Amino acid sequence: MVTGRLLMTMVLLVASGGSAFALEYPEAPRGPVVDDYFGTEVADPYRWLEDVDSPETRDWVEAQNSLSLPLLAALPQREGLRKRLTELWNFTRYEGLQKHAGHYFYLRNDGLQNQSVLFVQSTAKSSPTALLDPNLFSADGTVALTDFEVSPDGRWLAYATATAGSDWNEIRVRSVANAEDSGETLRRIKFSSIAWTGDSLGFFYARYPEPPKDQQPGTFDDLADQKLYYHRVGTPQSADRLIHEAPDQPKWGWGATVTDDGRYLVLQVWRGSGNENQVYVKDLGDPKHPALDAPFMRLVDRFEAEYALLGHVGGRLYFRTSKDVLRGRIVSVDITALPYQWKTVVPEQADTLQHALFAGNEIIALYMHDATSRLHRYGLDGKPRGEIPLPGLGSVPDPSLGGLQLHGTAGDAELFYGYTSFNQPQANYVFDLKSGKGRLFQPIKLGFDPAQYITEQRFATSKDGTRIPVFVSYRKGLKRDGKNPTHLYGYGGFEISKTPEFSVPALLWMERGGVYAVANLR
Repeated sequence: MVTGRLLMTMVLLVASGGSAFALEYPEAPRGPVVDDYFGTEVADPYRWLEDVDSPETRDWVEAQNSLSLPLLAALPQREGLRKRLTELWNFTRYEGLQKHAGHYFYLRNDGLQNQSVLFVQSTAKSSPTALLDPNLFSADGTVALTDFEVSPDGRWLAYATATAGSDWNEIRVRSVANAEDSGETLRRIKFSSIAWTGDSLGFFYARYPEPPKDQQPGTFDDLADQKLYYHRVGTPQSADRLIHEAPDQPKWGWGATVTDDGRYLVLQVWRGSGNENQVYVKDLGDPKHPALDAPFMRLVDRFEAEYALLGHVGGRLYFRTSKDVLRGRIVSVDITALPYQWKTVVPEQADTLQHALFAGNEIIALYMHDATSRLHRYGLDGKPRGEIPLPGLGSVPDPSLGGLQLHGTAGDAELFYGYTSFNQPQANYVFDLKSGKGRLFQPIKLGFDPAQYITEQRFATSKDGTRIPVFVSYRKGLKRDGKNPTHLYGYGGFEISKTPEFSVPALLWMERGGVYAVANLR
């Protein structure tokens, strides 16, 4: 993580005065574990450390703390750094702005809260009300909010929680009017979406079967036979209706989405960690009386590309896809006529298409341009309608990576997006598609002046001649003579690009005369 690495860099510089010094670290015994992967032996000598509750692991952690804590406590600059870090971190921040049934929902952190609180307000200018506070989930703070979806009528909030960083989730339902849970708890949930039906009476979700009764506690689940269910608010999980399963494909999973008009249930069929998916579609008919027993149509029956739903208009479903392109395009298909005929709406561009959605009567596309964000507008016919200006050289956090930072609804002219940069904490913005004007939804009071920091984008040439973007940030007025202490950070795994983002430790580094550079490695 950037934060941890940067803090360690600062601590070592302070502790050593720039020179190396020797420490006798506690020994970490090497174990005998060797795994055989298809004939290749791979040693894993520290497997024993994965058991965080074992006496051996606890003793090793205690020995590490006995070495490090006295050293850190004795640093004369420690208290000053701690105080300034606290000041910089202690500001009210916002993210995840959404609009449902005319109400605004967003996450707010007062500054030093462990977890952000979900708020709701009836208008853009009305007083907010706390709807869900994850800090109250558990006394030790180990239960976190992982997902939430508001019903189309704005009456219900379905939310998911996880304990101690686990991928296993539980889903509960809360009344938006009185912030009280309806009582039921859904379990055995992992890698599942929440998709409300148009009548706001229930939602689709996926869950795994109960483990065998003879399975020992702590044993890893096989994660097989995920099934899609429909849950009706106010009923026990045992009454949930089975919607889809594939006994002959135990490793397939199901990601459900209901179109904004409530007409279609779109199922993204996935397997493993790859992006390629199949697409099944169920015509629910009347959104107020959805036909849960309607058959699925197999729109895409091969794992050959990624398909991500935008929505439905006039019998056509729109998708963002990687089919036949490297950087993504937007396509549509008439699902009322066979054979299915796919049509390119927005062709592949020079920049990479990260995400797309419907907002108002338009397509909003999030592109990455040299590791920075661009928001473009298109008509449903694919004709360009201009670019939405962003505050500077920064990024809109990618929703496909689990964020909640880009939201819109077909028929509603307001588009919501988050924005951040190296000198700007993430903030919520609103763009009116009719007037073409944007604004900050909630002002942020900071303990520093963002205008006093500069970010430049430069390019380095790799060995194969590729131009690699590099962000260089520093305090305004800094004498750039090549002698400034510089923290260079890079990451290049899993096709994840390090786009501009705010970091309090990085700001403190720049505040004290350091240069902070981020290289966009491949």
